[in-house]
Amino acid sequence: MNGLFRRAHIYWVRMPAEHKHRPALILSPDRRNDRAETVVVIPCTTVKRPGPWHVHLRRGEGGLDRDSAAKCEDITLLAKDRLLPTPLGGPLSSARLEEIRAALLQALDFE
Repeated sequence: MNGLFRRAHIYWVRMPAEHKHRPALILSPDRRNDRAETVVVIPCTTVKRPGPWHVHLRRGEGGLDRDSAAKCEDITLLAKDRLLPTPLGGPLSSARLEEIRAALLQALDFE
């Protein structure tokens, strides 16, 4: 499966060692997504854990069917065949992506 996967969109994915699908945000840039066999993603969860690395996503954002959180400490690389080919909805807003960028910097101890 080599569909078009777009940055800032959320897709259903199968994470390694998990037996269920979960939503994940594509973080890698589109020019990379078009050429590579993998994409960089941030998995999402509905389990609320306070912390500087989780970014709250409201129901409806990116097509999510319930409130969730982007787990920015859990950034990972996935083969494209682990993603369903259609995004859940439209892209996340620039403001939300900025929150995610800040959380990533904290999670990687660059800030």
